[in-house]
Amino acid sequence: MASAPPTLMLSPEDQRAQLWSRLVCHNSDLNNADDIDDGATGCPKERDWPSYDAVISHVATADYKQNIKCPHDHISDKSKMICPHGVICCAKMELFDYPYDDDDDDNNNHKSSKAYSGLFQPGTTVENCILRLSTAIRPLDQGIQAPWARAVMKTAVGSKLRNAKLVPGAALKCFRSNGIPSGNLLLLGSKVGQREEDYFAHCQSTQMTEKMPALAMPFVKKFSQYSDYPLSLGLSDFCAHDSNGTGAGAHLHFPYSIVFQPLIEGSHYKTTKEAAPPQLQLDAKGKPIKEKYNFQTFDSFLDEATHIPIGTPVFDVYAVPDPEAVGDPTRLERIGRITTTSSMIQSAPTDGLAFRHQIKEDDFMMRPEWKDGIQRKIKHGKLKGTVGKLAGWRLYEEDIA
Repeated sequence: MASAPPTLMLSPEDQRAQLWSRLVCHNSDLNNADDIDDGATGCPKERDWPSYDAVISHVATADYKQNIKCPHDHISDKSKMICPHGVICCAKMELFDYPYDDDDDDNNNHKSSKAYSGLFQPGTTVENCILRLSTAIRPLDQGIQAPWARAVMKTAVGSKLRNAKLVPGAALKCFRSNGIPSGNLLLLGSKVGQREEDYFAHCQSTQMTEKMPALAMPFVKKFSQYSDYPLSLGLSDFCAHDSNGTGAGAHLHFPYSIVFQPLIEGSHYKTTKEAAPPQLQLDAKGKPIKEKYNFQTFDSFLDEATHIPIGTPVFDVYAVPDPEAVGDPTRLERIGRITTTSSMIQSAPTDGLAFRHQIKEDDFMMRPEWKDGIQRKIKHGKLKGTVGKLAGWRLYEEDIA
């Protein structure tokens, strides 16, 4: 394992500020330097997205051990091929008080058997975070010029992949002190992509379904070299220490999956740099009403996202406590909310921002009964299968609704 960087001895605030300054500097050519701090953006530039073939070639030869073991938050010589272009902002994560339930049975806040620990400790706010939003790859038909090649592509892939505009992904980095590396969450929406050009159209999850199209198999085959559960992110490290670096010890408690529910909706409305931070509006059931922004084509959401005002709630955080809870809406827990604390700026593939991926085996070592739990057969709507095969963004989104 790589040696711990000296920056880990800084406070979470200083770690975040130092990395943020570095990212702003590197990405300055993508952003209007005069407007970085007040939410405006420069003229959109055409982005160079790698083709599907280029991504597959890279995946076939890449060594992803660094993504699993490296404690560094920034790697200078790192260039992203998956989720290459994105937007980033400073953010905070507010954790709701425990127990998470109240008198309203419609808000999906039902009592967990135990409060989560570490960075999910109830009643706390993780003030120093960096949030990155992206799409995994560009639409498959973009970059294919020859008509015959487009025709082959359309017959070779399923309708979902053929019509997909975005494969939304999110990553959250939460800084910790006392020499403890940051906690990292990585989430994905539909792995075959969504038709909507609105990045915020659907939930994202740390767990992906095992149903896999042929075009995605090279990714799974590669990532299976590092984990027997390549479609599921470990969460025990995130809950092992809080932002002060204090260890949970015997009180370590972590969920099976995490879900981000967007609080922003792409529609007619477009903010400007003069717009005031929006006040979160609630519907009759007390659920947030999504703010509306305008997203137009493929990666234009990266330009539009820079208009999101500072202080905007962007995601509610839901926890799935264990595999037994999958498919049971009453056990899905709304535990927190993520809010921007800076403007969003463009994030280049070469800016070096790195997010550690924890393998699921780490969780199973501490919760061995979960390995049997993911084999449990469930029925959810028209879907039938095991927890391991069905757990993912769509199932959780339907349970939240």
